[in-house]
Amino acid sequence: MQIRYKHQRFQTEAARSIANAFTGQPKSDGLSDHTIDQGKNKGLFTLAGFGNKNVVLAREAVCENVRAIQTEQGLKPVDYLQDLQGVGMAFTIEMETGTGKTYTYIKTMYELNERYGWTKFVVVVPSIAIREGVLKSFESMQEHFAQEYNGKRMQYFIYNSKQLSKIDALGSDFSFMGNQYRIVVAEKEYFIDLLFFNRRLQSLVAIELKRGEFKPEYAGKLNFYETTQREPIHWNHSLQSQKH
Repeated sequence: MQIRYKHQRFQTEAARSIANAFTGQPKSDGLSDHTIDQGKNKGLFTLAGFGNKNVVLAREAVCENVRAIQTEQGLKPVDYLQDLQGVGMAFTIEMETGTGKTYTYIKTMYELNERYGWTKFVVVVPSIAIREGVLKSFESMQEHFAQEYNGKRMQYFIYNSKQLSKIDALGSDFSFMGNQYRIVVAEKEYFIDLLFFNRRLQSLVAIELKRGEFKPEYAGKLNFYETTQREPIHWNHSLQSQKH
């Protein structure tokens, strides 16, 4: 059974108002411009990652946007923006119970992506029960929002400190497919260390992680994967200097 969602004007206006707080922010092109912190392996190799573009608007410009939104809604304008220690500007958005908060903040993510190109969002909830409910909402709303936003489908997962590669992979045109990804060739199992799919290239991207200096057989293993897969695969050799 597929749930059909109605358009509620107040939810649309709420998502739009949040996006309007950043009016004047240039839209990101979605290309990688972040370097992933390699920790103890720093300096051995450089690995690009995807992250939201920083807000380039001056604090006062954002504050003026917020004041304009509040004035339009008949609310008392703020005197200044709040700060969250270690983060910067912080915004508090309140909605009453039963007004569709989950729907609204998911729609807000799509609005922020459409207008500013931001691709990464974190949802923090107070309990496992609520977490499972939010996960179900993402699943059930997938098709609804895809129809609303030109076929875009959000990638989502529950945070796991043992699967940090998922966080690095999110963004731009890459979808994380799995680590130790299993394939079967001639009834034998093989496992690709990291496998992604690039929607722009319509290609799989496989990454093999190896410790120590590069050896010719490493490239041979990647070539083996390429010749045994039905889809064309574009290989990335940039991680072959160190496994962690």
